[in-house]
Amino acid sequence: MSSFDHFDEQVRSWEHLEDRGPQLVEQAIEIQRLEPDAILAGLIIEAGTPEFEALSNRVDLSGESLDQQPGFLGVVPLSVAISMLDDDGRTWLRENCPVGTEHLPVVAILKNGLRLACLPLSPSS
Repeated sequence: MSSFDHFDEQVRSWEHLEDRGPQLVEQAIEIQRLEPDAILAGLIIEAGTPEFEALSNRVDLSGESLDQQPGFLGVVPLSVAISMLDDDGRTWLRENCPVGTEHLPVVAILKNGLRLACLPLSPSS
C-alpha cells in the first residue's frame, strides 16, 4: 500500500483540525472555566470507525454530526481520548502536549488514519 492510498483522508484530517480546532478550544475553555481541574482533550471521529462505535456504546451519539455526516466533534476527558490510542499515540501526546500545559490535545480519527495535534488554549500560548 502506498502512502498516497488514503491521501484524501490525510488532507481531510488536517482540514478537520484547522476548521474545527477553534471550536474545540472554545469548548475546552468554557468547560475549564466551570471545572478548573478538568483534564480535557478534543476529539474528532468519523462514523464507521471502531472508535466511533466504541464511543457510541458509552454515550448517545444519535444527534452528533461532523460536516453533516454522522460523526463526533467535541471535548471529552483526556482519559477517553487516550483510551482510543495505541502506545505510539499515547507517547506522542505525553511528549508533545503534556498535562498541565496551556494546550488542548486533539485526536482526529478517520476510517484509515489518525491525526494528533496540540492546540494552544489561549492566544499567548
